[in-house]
Amino acid sequence: MASVIESVGDYHAIARISQERAPPSHAINRGIFSEGFGSFLSGLIGPGVGLTTHTENIGVIGITRVASRTTLVIAGLWLIGLGLFTKVGAILSTIPDPLVGGVLASSMAMVSGVAIANVQSVDLKNSRNMGIIGFALVCGLVIPGYFARHPIQTGIEVLDQSLDVLLKLQMFVGAFVACVLDNTVPGATREERGLRERGLAPDLGPNGRDIYLYPRYVMNIIERFPLLQKFPMVPKVKVSNSQNFQDINEFNDA
Repeated sequence: MASVIESVGDYHAIARISQERAPPSHAINRGIFSEGFGSFLSGLIGPGVGLTTHTENIGVIGITRVASRTTLVIAGLWLIGLGLFTKVGAILSTIPDPLVGGVLASSMAMVSGVAIANVQSVDLKNSRNMGIIGFALVCGLVIPGYFARHPIQTGIEVLDQSLDVLLKLQMFVGAFVACVLDNTVPGATREERGLRERGLAPDLGPNGRDIYLYPRYVMNIIERFPLLQKFPMVPKVKVSNSQNFQDINEFNDA
């Protein structure tokens, strides 16, 4: 659960760094599904190490200004190759720790700046939004510290371990409190909350290409089989309300 929350934040951060629009729900679902399936394969093969997004890589992309998918695929293939040759990994392990720390510090600084910049879409003049942000930050700092000193003891070992892990994660507690309050406390419109209005088609830019869709031949296959469109990770073409009204008017005129 904590990994999912982190990944959702990473998806939005990488979109902002890449100067693209925020990822739609089907793209987020596809990313989480890929991480879950990768974790399943990891456990099936043997290592049992969960797969998730690496936040530091977002900072590296922000510093190098290289966000090409082709470049990242090549880098992934390189990492797989390096994993097969342990001698190369041993050479890389000789990199001094101060150098690694400097790279991580600069990349995490970029990620932190992007995280703060995400709040700019929220109306900070609204006291309701300010209260939720402040309350979530305080809960994220205070609650994990309390449960670190007073572990939960329900008598069920699996439940105790699960709650102990989740309630000690500052990121999870703060994000959970903010999510619940933002979706339950009234006093702000979707626009004031930093969300787009429902039913509006996204701005595809000058080239008119939606980067979150599959290639055209794959989308044709999906459109041919309606059952595939039931899956939450399958891309969906959204049409704006104004376009719907225009289509209805044209149909009535005909």
